[in-house]
Amino acid sequence: MSDKRPFDQEKTRAAASEARASAQKPCESPLFRALPATGAQRDAILKRAEEMPSHCRNTYLRAMSGKSRNAGIRAFCRMCLGWLSKSQITDCSDPSCPLYCYRPFQTK
Repeated sequence: MSDKRPFDQEKTRAAASEARASAQKPCESPLFRALPATGAQRDAILKRAEEMPSHCRNTYLRAMSGKSRNAGIRAFCRMCLGWLSKSQITDCSDPSCPLYCYRPFQTK
């Protein structure tokens, strides 16, 4: 059994590495195909998606494809706060923001 365990760990590491590599390519996401067809806008969206953390990309691409207004608000809040976590969005300290009343992750 001890011979099998290191192999399984290597296989798991390889699978995790492959998953990270695919997560870093926003142009392969099905959401990317739904983006506006204009070249300049699509290029700008792709460039911004590559610069952001991978855990925020799907929300951003869904927002930019026009499929979800909630995703647009969530993506804007995360961009504004430097791609921070949900808890920091909840504690937003800018009541003058037009989206302050609509910010995600609030407790009601």
